[in-house]
Amino acid sequence: MKMGGIKRRRLIVGSHSGAATYINLKIKYSLNDNEVYFNVMRNCDLRRVMDVSCERLSLELNDIRFVYKGHFVLAESTPDQLGMEDGDVIDAISVRPRTQLTANPGTINVSVCSPVTHNNRLHFRINKSTRLIISLMRAYCDQISMPVDCFAFLWEGRRLQDNLTPDELKMEDMVEIDAMPHQPGCENCCELPWNGIL
Repeated sequence: MKMGGIKRRRLIVGSHSGAATYINLKIKYSLNDNEVYFNVMRNCDLRRVMDVSCERLSLELNDIRFVYKGHFVLAESTPDQLGMEDGDVIDAISVRPRTQLTANPGTINVSVCSPVTHNNRLHFRINKSTRLIISLMRAYCDQISMPVDCFAFLWEGRRLQDNLTPDELKMEDMVEIDAMPHQPGCENCCELPWNGIL
């Protein structure tokens, strides 16, 4: 589903002084696959892109995390700093608490917790047909400042394959995923509160 009129209109960020200094970017909202397109200056920070995306998608900035290749995008980052290329996609993922999210049959609420964070949960709402499992894993690890390789992500006792969609996994609403540290020989894992091999 695309938002009416938005797909055809590319919003320009930065002063247009030369085509070579600009790239086209797409913001894709994980909740409903709505998209906003931008023509962005390579050395211009992405704060304006985030602000305008939330405005166009009728979202609150505090409810969204922007993810590029599995990592959080900071507002002060530029396309050049992130190594972005023309036509790249930035995912906009909802992190509102699940009690505040509107029901939608095409989406599910997912929470991730770990003993590393004293079992505090990070909440997401994602489209069931979007391959965002690996993005969620990396986004979770970015937030707690740990490498994704340090964790095994379990759902219903099974380790998740990062290339599958919630539909392929037959996930239903209110899914709970456990992020368990699992590499006791790893320097980054040595101080984690639980080091069992899965």
